[in-house]
This record gives sequence, structure tokens and C-alpha cells, in this order.
Amino acid sequence: MAANGIPSRVANAREPNATVSPTRRRWGATAIVATVILSSGPGCGHTDNAAPQLDSTNVVASVVVLPESVSLAVSSTAQFAATIRATSGNVISGSDVSWRSSKPDVATVSSAGLVTALTPGNATVTATSSGTSGKASVSVVAVATCALIEGVSKKPTATLAKPGYLQSVTDPVFGTTITRISGDPGTPIPVVGGTWSTLVYGNYPKDPAWNADQSLLLLKHTGNPSATNWLFLDGQNYRVLFARSGPRAVEARWHPTTPAIMLFVSADGSVGTWNPRTNLTTVKFTPSGYSGASLGNYEGNPSRDGRSLVVEAKRNSDAHLVAFAVDVDAATKGPDIDLTAANITDLDWVSISPSGSYVVAYGVIDGTNERTRVWRRDGTLVGYWQDYPLGHYDLGLDQSGNEIAFGAVSRGPLARHYIARRLDTGAVLELTGAVTSFNWHATTRAAARPEWGYAATNDNTGAPLDGEIYSIKLDGSGTVQRYVHHRSNNIDYNSAPLPTPSPDGRRVLFGSNWGAGSGKPMQAYVLDTRQLCPNGLPQ
Repeated sequence: MAANGIPSRVANAREPNATVSPTRRRWGATAIVATVILSSGPGCGHTDNAAPQLDSTNVVASVVVLPESVSLAVSSTAQFAATIRATSGNVISGSDVSWRSSKPDVATVSSAGLVTALTPGNATVTATSSGTSGKASVSVVAVATCALIEGVSKKPTATLAKPGYLQSVTDPVFGTTITRISGDPGTPIPVVGGTWSTLVYGNYPKDPAWNADQSLLLLKHTGNPSATNWLFLDGQNYRVLFARSGPRAVEARWHPTTPAIMLFVSADGSVGTWNPRTNLTTVKFTPSGYSGASLGNYEGNPSRDGRSLVVEAKRNSDAHLVAFAVDVDAATKGPDIDLTAANITDLDWVSISPSGSYVVAYGVIDGTNERTRVWRRDGTLVGYWQDYPLGHYDLGLDQSGNEIAFGAVSRGPLARHYIARRLDTGAVLELTGAVTSFNWHATTRAAARPEWGYAATNDNTGAPLDGEIYSIKLDGSGTVQRYVHHRSNNIDYNSAPLPTPSPDGRRVLFGSNWGAGSGKPMQAYVLDTRQLCPNGLPQ
């Protein structure tokens, strides 16, 4: 356990024990068997056109459009998805949705939510269901030159002197800017006191470092209790602003859309918001009969609208490990999903999906590591993944708005290949060949680039992208954008660069020991692509 209450990262051993057939650059179907029973009452046959009975479970209360905003070059497209919720907070499936654009001369939108950029300008896309609407913004820019390197050909690491604290250098291979944002060990931390330690980084790549408007950047691991652990930096110039120990010493995540607050889960299962600047905590919901709770065991995330999250806790009545979805706005919880009864003997993490529709659990299931179970938030089992075991993966959206798992396969025929796996069907889409290596960490936290996943490798095996931070398009095209050589010498598990993108995807926080033979100091850096792509990264 680390000094700030966040568990230390421990590398899991991966042992091959699965045989699967690869599915290449197309959605493949996996074996999912379901039994559906339709009934219209005793003695009655099912009638397809029977009128539904309206109640709080199917009356539309809200429509949320994801992503909330995109920036597109002229002639490019983006897929939007609408999540329809009832007054009960449940997601309504199969509702009719109509789409419109406020400025069809700037961007059009199809009946399926596909936006096409036509001319530079701004437009609002609106999705409407049963008279209730949700909106998203579209910014269209002229086609601009973006000098990023793509592909997977090996790029040798060029010699580059380590920058000083708050100093910047240019990566000689990729042309991106690298800024060091933590100081040398033993030197004073500005503003808050204490000294910089030998180990400073953000957190897991799935834990966003920037808040929603990128005005603040958070370093959760400073290794120095005298600095009160969490350091909040200016999100643009990276100067230290203030320090906090966290809300009630519990786990918290930035709210995806409200810049001022974080969402937290306390040990008793309470869910609330915390304003880091004012240190004001507001409890939104407190369940009864739970203990040892966390936000998905330190790797969970809220839904993209910030309304839903999953609490993992011990149920006191029977000591079972359970997970349940919480609607933060409505202050209600879903039914317990009994993880102990699902034979999850070592839970790695559990999380809500981007739309809030699914609960995903990952860990040792039926005695084997790296297995996944997927439920609807009401506890209905959707899938059980025993093949294509993924490493440190994240949940996101693909180019068609499907909710997916994104990560690299650890063993089997697709070992070291990145894939996207649909949560609803379990279908697998291969994204790359064998370009990665073991110590990968995948993330989909660039909210404005929902069709891209970010990752890094650093185990020095000679893999094509070893030693780099990059992003992969989630459409099966094999497109890879290369950003920087992170220069972190792989000495131990703390040497992982752990890349975390900004919400717009144009910057990435990462850690590096800059080739130190001892593996330390591990310091925090930000790579910046904005000088290469002044109008934004390609969608």
C-alpha cells in the first residue's frame, strides 16, 4: 500500500493457456448463447404489436449524446451515439431517435447519428427521443497539415538531453515537444512545501490527469507525504498550484464534463463530489450494509456523462464481494451483482461502460487470470470472455458508437496484437499486428477523440513500437500515430511510462526515468503535439 492510500502496482504473471482462432481486421463473432422467454400472460400467445405498458422504466427522462464535442477536418466524419434514460435512471433500448444539425451547411447528420463535416465553422447536433433532447457540439476546421509520423516501422531512439524542471525539448525523431513537470529529488516543491521524491507520476492511464476543461492537471503519486500527496498543477503551464490529501482519504476521478469537481467513493459505499480548489465535499448517495468499498478497485471510471459509476464493496450480510451501479444525479443504486457467486476470486477491477449501460469486471474468474464478465447494469449477464485475454485495458467507443474494450492480447494466436472487443456481443476486431510487448497500458480517456486508443510499450524486446507512446484508430484500419520516445529504461514495474491523454488528445502525461540504469528517478513529463497539428489531431 502506497503512502497515500492507493495500492502499489504489482505486475501479474501471464501464463498461456488459451487457444483461439484469430479474427483479422473485421468484426468476428464469438460463441454467445442466450435463452429469451417471451410471455404475455398465462394462456396468452406473444403478440409482436402489443402496446407496451408505460411506467417509470420506459418514460424518457434524458438523452445524452456522446461524444459531447468533436473537432473535424473538412470532409471527415464522426459517429455520435445517444443514450436514452428513463425517469428511473435505467437505459432504454430500442427507442426511436431523430437527429438534426443546427447548421447543415457546416456539418450534416444522418438518421443514424453520423456527422459529416462540410465547411469550417461550428454546429450543434441534437438527438431527440419522445420530445426529450440531448446535444453535442461540432467544430469544423479547414484541412490542415499535421506532421505526425504514422505506421509501425521501427524508429531508433535518438540521443536527447533530459530537460530541466519546467523546461522543454523537442523529440528529434517525432518532432513533438517534451516538458518535464516534476523537479529533481530532494529539491523543494514550489508553493506547497516538501521535496520532490524519486518516484513521481500521475496514476494508471485510465485515470484522467486533466480535468474537463484542461485547466488543472493532477499528479496523484508524489511519494512524499509531507507534500500531502496529491499535487494540482496549472493545466497549461504545469506550475504547482496547491496540494490536497484527497476527499476524505478515498478514491476519486475527475468528472468528465464538470471541470470543478471530482467524483468519489468512500469505504462505506458513499458516492459524492469533491471540489479540489475549495476542498468542499458533497455526499450524493449512501447505501446501507456495505464496507471496504472503492471505485472499481482503483481502476473504475464514471460514464462519459458523469452520471453513473460502479461501486465495488463487501456486502456485510454475507461477506460477498459485490458491485452495483449508482446513478449519481438521481441518488439511486442498481441491484447487487454478486462477484463472489460469479466465482471471481481475485478482482482486478470493475467499471461502468461509457454510456452507463454495462458493468464490466476483470480478474481471476473460474481460477484463471485475465478473464472478463459483462453485465447490464440491472445484473443480467451479457458475456463471459475466456479467450483473447487482455492486459491493462480500458473501455471506450468505436467508430460506429459501439461500446468496446480496447487493449492488447496477452497470449494466444493474437498475442501482442491490439484489439477492440464489443461489450454487447463479444465480437473481436483486430486493430494491429504484433506491434506491442508485455508492459502495455491502454487508455481511451481522450474524450474528444473517441475513435482512438492511446498506449505505450517499454520492455526493450525490439517490438516495432517498443519505447514509444502512440495511439491506434479503433476502426480496424491499422492506423497508428506515433508521438514520442518516452526514454524510460525498463528496470522494474515502476518504470512503466503510464501515458494519460488530455481530454482533447493533443497532449499526454507520462513518466520516464530518462534511461537511468537504476530505474530512478521516475519523473513526470508532458508530450505536446499542438505545434505539429495546430488545428487539432486527425479524427
